[in-house]
Amino acid sequence: MTICEDKCTDYPRNKFRDEVMPTFTEHHGNQVRGRELLATAVDIIKSKFTNDTEALIAAQRVMELGRRRYRAALTVDATIVTPAKRAKLFKDYNGLAGIEQSQRIGATFVMSGDRRNPQEDCP
Repeated sequence: MTICEDKCTDYPRNKFRDEVMPTFTEHHGNQVRGRELLATAVDIIKSKFTNDTEALIAAQRVMELGRRRYRAALTVDATIVTPAKRAKLFKDYNGLAGIEQSQRIGATFVMSGDRRNPQEDCP
């Protein structure tokens, strides 16, 4: 299971630190958002598994940290393309204890110009 936070912002470091990491921490602790994860996964599990035992095993795996991935994707400008600057952007991502580096995905999407026109309604 991959828990995703995709954010469009002019301030990617602030967004990651102040919004993405707290959300990931809540998911990672399985306290506040554990039920939310399981509820989201249940519909997928129901459609994929017809065998009740397999479905139960899949549901249990949703809560296992070793099977979980986190992906943070942020919009950035062209100044944040070097590995060193990307590392600063995702600083403290390793604060999710008990998982491997391969379970933490940090993605960037380089954009120029305005990120969003505030006058337009989102679909």
